[in-house]
Amino acid sequence: MVNNFVLSNIGMKAEIYSDGACRENPGPGGWAAIVRIANQEKILSGAESMTTNNRMELMGAIQGLEFLSEAYHVSLYTDSQYVKKGMEEWITGWKKKGWITKDKSPVKNMDLWIRLDKACSYHIVEWHWVRGHTGNAGNELADQSANKAIDEMLRAQPRSTELKKPSVPKLRQIVLDTETTGLKKEEGHRIIEIGCIELIDRKKTDRQWQTYLYPDREIDPGAAKVHGITLDQLEGKPRFEEVAEDLIEFLRGAEVLIHNAPFDVGFLNHELSNIGKEPIEKICKITDTLTLARARHPGQKNTLDALCQRYQVDNSKRDLHGALLDAELLLKVYLAMTGGQVKMSLENKQQEEKIVVQVLSENRPRLSVIFPLSEEESEHQARLTAIEKTSGGNCLWRKLEN
Repeated sequence: MVNNFVLSNIGMKAEIYSDGACRENPGPGGWAAIVRIANQEKILSGAESMTTNNRMELMGAIQGLEFLSEAYHVSLYTDSQYVKKGMEEWITGWKKKGWITKDKSPVKNMDLWIRLDKACSYHIVEWHWVRGHTGNAGNELADQSANKAIDEMLRAQPRSTELKKPSVPKLRQIVLDTETTGLKKEEGHRIIEIGCIELIDRKKTDRQWQTYLYPDREIDPGAAKVHGITLDQLEGKPRFEEVAEDLIEFLRGAEVLIHNAPFDVGFLNHELSNIGKEPIEKICKITDTLTLARARHPGQKNTLDALCQRYQVDNSKRDLHGALLDAELLLKVYLAMTGGQVKMSLENKQQEEKIVVQVLSENRPRLSVIFPLSEEESEHQARLTAIEKTSGGNCLWRKLEN
């Protein structure tokens, strides 16, 4: 890197397309930068074994700028609003406050932001946002190069020659809820809280994702009465575009359980569309628990409060709505509704059984597996077929087998 650049002499122009990719988040990741000067093109790329998507997006821009050995007028193209807005809107405030955010926490990826800021200081940089995966040649090449770097890194890693038992795919589900400034996104209302809780094979893990968001607008009085969140409380909280990448990676590939899904999905897609991201249905599978409840309890009230009462889930702390609190209640209701037993027969008497939803420790002792005889397997499959018919094709065991 040449440090004696003279910006006043800049006449040469350069074009950079940068991108980052990550397999899981965190997980193996790659970055790439396509640097074009006059009629020449240089493809730069690299990978890390454990990183995040945001760090790889930053690294792509850094590497592209650091490659330049003279001062240039740079047009830098990225599909990351996180990187573009960070450099154009947020970084000045971060530096003034000593790399502390409005909510008094350290800036994430501070080491890379400092490095990118320094790389930009040697050039005149114009930032351009492009929508990813829409056929832009430079962006597509950068994306392909970043993923190729990941593949090459993974192929180079030593592999064990020991025979391993085939792994059984785990069912990953996420219970999600949101709070908003009002009821209609068409009137400009925004999301102000998102709460998510992870389930693996129907057992709650210690992973959850929650954030409050600054909406850049007033909160309707009616909405404030429901969730109790005020605009003053949201001062200094991040905006949706600042957390979007982390949320997307947390949800990616999971089955997301939402009560009255059209409402939350509509708001999420509105927010994603505003920053050029694909709709949530392309990121994860959506299951509406309200639809499930109506199928099981037709003609009855199926609000979250009504279901808590029906399945004896304690909601006494729900004086006001909250995304994470409601997600926790919905998790318990969902487990009871899809796996609980409301009645059982003992000594020819119908007795009401109180449903208790117990979250088991992931580190509990494993049970031994006893494999069935062929006739037992036949009886099992016959029973699943009967359940499949009576449940309208919603036999969970069959879904897990597939």
